[in-house]
Amino acid sequence: MFKLFLQPTLPFPLANGYTLWVRPGGGWNYGSTPIATYNHESAEWTIPLHATVGKTFIINGRPWDFSIDLNYYVERPDAIAPEWMVGFNISPVVENVFARVFD
Repeated sequence: MFKLFLQPTLPFPLANGYTLWVRPGGGWNYGSTPIATYNHESAEWTIPLHATVGKTFIINGRPWDFSIDLNYYVERPDAIAPEWMVGFNISPVVENVFARVFD
């Protein structure tokens, strides 16, 4: 089965340019990454409104990001598809070795 994934970039205007994520300080971050899907065989869309809030903590000298995601599906393929989704994420923060290329 073929699925089309769309990930629109709806940037928040900031003083340093445009970004999808906002980091107000103190380890906090929030933003949105809505991922719409389209099934061409049934001509059905799945379109969420998405929001994420997270905080970075230092645990045993290593930074960890804890976040919660909330999706409300404004368009879903059928009546049994979920209307809401809540996700919890725990991620270690590691060095981006590819960032050195752009310095």
